[in-house]
Amino acid sequence: MLFINADNEYKEGKVQNTLRSEDIEKIAYVYRNRRSLNKYSKLVTVAELEKEEFNCNIRRYVDNSPPAEPHDVHAHLHGGIPGSEVEALAEYWKSYAGIREQLFVPVKKMCFDGQNLFVILQDKILARYVPRDRVWCSNTLITS
Repeated sequence: MLFINADNEYKEGKVQNTLRSEDIEKIAYVYRNRRSLNKYSKLVTVAELEKEEFNCNIRRYVDNSPPAEPHDVHAHLHGGIPGSEVEALAEYWKSYAGIREQLFVPVKKMCFDGQNLFVILQDKILARYVPRDRVWCSNTLITS
């Protein structure tokens, strides 16, 4: 079975979207030639369908959504630029020797697990807004 996910292949209109001739041509080409194209189409065997309990949801086989954007909690809480984003520009740093060191100053990266983060939030933020006669205990508000 051939799955084609052409949901990004159209021209936006005011009232409705339309398929352009190149979109129709691409869909027809992939269908006639039974081609698997990354993030566009996939030829799936019966064994793969059976493994997925014969679920024919197109995105299960051809997911064309953009990759999830990573989030660095430390950078969100304390400002700065996540190291992973700086490292993603490695090819540029090779082209311009020394510019990375001029632009970015490394800082000590702190890591929090969920429990420590909750304690910090409780002490710094919640204590400010919760009346003194109420107490937070293990994610539950207890009133006296």
